[in-house]
Amino acid sequence: MKKPPALVYTDRHPGPFMPAIPSLLLLLTLSPQDDLQEIRIRSGPYTPSPVSLAVQTYLVELGVTVKDRHSQPVCGLKPSDFELTDNGKPQTISRFSEQNSSRPQAQPPATGPPQSAQAARSIVIFFDDTHTENFTLQKARDAAKKFLSAGILPGDRLAIFTTSENPSVDFTADPAPLLAALDQIKPHPEVGARGLSGCPTLTPYQAYAIEQRIDLELKQRKVGEAVRCNCGPEPTTTCIQAQDGAVQDAATSAWSIFKPQSASALDRLGQVIHHLASAPGTRILLLASPGFVSGGMERSTSAIMDAAIRARIVVNSLDSAGLSTNRSQGMEKMVLDELMSNASIATGGRFIQNNNDLSAGLGQLAEPSPVSYLLGFSPSAAPDDKYHPLKVKVKTGDRAESRPGYFSSAPEKPVETIQQRIDRLVASKDTMEEIPAAIHVSGSLQVDITVDARSLKFSEHSGRSLQQLTFVTLVLDPSGNVIEGKQAVVDLALTPGKRAELESQCIEATTSFTLPKGAYKIREVIREALENRFTAQTIAVP
Repeated sequence: MKKPPALVYTDRHPGPFMPAIPSLLLLLTLSPQDDLQEIRIRSGPYTPSPVSLAVQTYLVELGVTVKDRHSQPVCGLKPSDFELTDNGKPQTISRFSEQNSSRPQAQPPATGPPQSAQAARSIVIFFDDTHTENFTLQKARDAAKKFLSAGILPGDRLAIFTTSENPSVDFTADPAPLLAALDQIKPHPEVGARGLSGCPTLTPYQAYAIEQRIDLELKQRKVGEAVRCNCGPEPTTTCIQAQDGAVQDAATSAWSIFKPQSASALDRLGQVIHHLASAPGTRILLLASPGFVSGGMERSTSAIMDAAIRARIVVNSLDSAGLSTNRSQGMEKMVLDELMSNASIATGGRFIQNNNDLSAGLGQLAEPSPVSYLLGFSPSAAPDDKYHPLKVKVKTGDRAESRPGYFSSAPEKPVETIQQRIDRLVASKDTMEEIPAAIHVSGSLQVDITVDARSLKFSEHSGRSLQQLTFVTLVLDPSGNVIEGKQAVVDLALTPGKRAELESQCIEATTSFTLPKGAYKIREVIREALENRFTAQTIAVP
């Protein structure tokens, strides 16, 4: 008697469908303590991706705010009122729009229709918890709580994210999970946040400023520290001279440690902006940070600003360090606040600094600037992988604020996702047999698939064998047009016993369709995730 298969999937067991995910990231993020199901099935209808043709153009966009001598926003300007130069060369403005915003008061009206979807806000509060000390972070958390109590309007959806990714709350109109997340936010300091030990001790700013030679006074102070440590009570000229080079080398070494930490914070900010870009309504990012060094990372900062501008995201920044009374820190604050200042200016937002009333600051930043302009141009020169300074002037004599520059690089070709690869193979007529599988189709439009589990490789993690299978089944008419389709993703996290059982028998998948009798074809595509292998066949219905 034939043994029953060790794993059977039928489309009568639907779950919340998700597209195939790269490799096995979903399972690998689970800890050994999680209650892992050995077999999880997600299924749903399959809809082929529309075919689109896109012409890639190189367009640089920048947000511009214009203020008069009384610091009031200026409206009603036209493209001819602006002069724009790229690396000192005049550019033709090919895209232009005036951005106006208006918001109702915080208290809801007593009567009248509900707020329109266009007026709703999607707001992200982004805490830099890797560069913020506990006292400063506590003030920012309290300010956010007050803002949530008074600033949410009907139709608003808020999210909370942090540079450490812990905690995070996706968009919701319910303040309860947001307030709960705020209570969980705590500092996650990076290595050497207070300075790398040694003589002299170097903070990230100090290492960068000395390595880049932008603060000579600071370097002399650090050389003095090194002399006192290493040259004794009566230092010789030779020892003093040696400390100058030693401090420069120490700064270069320290910055090589600190720079990846800044890069990681920029990467996280870019991810959050990408997520916010798909949210509805007015998109606002509230960035609360004491600042961090982003100099020398123009490629990353330029990409962040480009993404925000194209998604019409207003970045409003709050220096959570509050009021500074130390005038000697002017250069340091300028360097640490560079990203926040530039991102706010570039997107038509605002940057609040030297203000201890963080609650009022967040409330102000939740509102987009009443008037800003969006300018776009196609650079007259080819991309050269260099940073290009930008200058914007207004012929009326008013003050224009915009991004200081951009990194000139050719647009990257989008990387094909796993789902896109599946879609492409589904739409083709190719036959592939990389996974040993038998596909049988009956006249009743039932598709039975048998996969030899012994042909599959598994990734070992926390005592489990991990693999993922994707099945896409389409019914086609004689001309090859799609009539109906289904897709299922099977996640395997097998114990040793279940894996042995699976390999001694087989994996079966059954999908059926209820359609009138007629001439049909079945297109079946199977993918296994670990080695990214495929099997694809087109079979005529008998």
